Amino acid sequence: LYLTIHLLGARVAIHSPAERTEPANRLFESLATEMVDFFEQLACINFSAPQGLVSALTSHLKISYYRYKYGIFDINPMLEDIRHKYPHLFEICSEVSTLVSQKLGYPISDGEIGYLTLHFGGHLRMTPAGKAVKRIYIICPNGSSTAQLIKNELDQIIPDSLMIDVLSLHDLPDTMNQDDLI
Repeated sequence: LYLTIHLLGARVAIHSPAERTEPANRLFESLATEMVDFFEQLACINFSAPQGLVSALTSHLKISYYRYKYGIFDINPMLEDIRHKYPHLFEICSEVSTLVSQKLGYPISDGEIGYLTLHFGGHLRMTPAGKAVKRIYIICPNGSSTAQLIKNELDQIIPDSLMIDVLSLHDLPDTMNQDDLI
């Protein structure tokens, strides 16, 4: 039984044109699309190419469905690392997982939310070529060491940014764009 379930789970990961028309596959693809839309609303972002994420989530949901249907619960060995390194992303994915729970009628484990976090996080990191870089000015009245700490934090939070300068309030340039962040 265990081997059969794994073989069934592996089978649903294969995409053939005929399989994409099955009602169950349309359900998983529709659910994956809803998950991406809900994630974008919660995170206040727009994926530039969500089709890859929808495809990855569709495959993941099909396999996950068989595991839940037959009572096989995977333990996610990376769960604690994911929670520690990406707490905000994990929380958003936890909210998104409520869609899965409501539509498919089974509870979503933290391990499964961890896997979803990896899917979404992987697509968040992909920055398309030619994308505008955020220009950031840091204005800090508490001194340069505090400004440097803020700069380091922003470098980690927004890796595709360009730190222009650390300035005092009266040194702020008059020629800033609407795209600049302070």
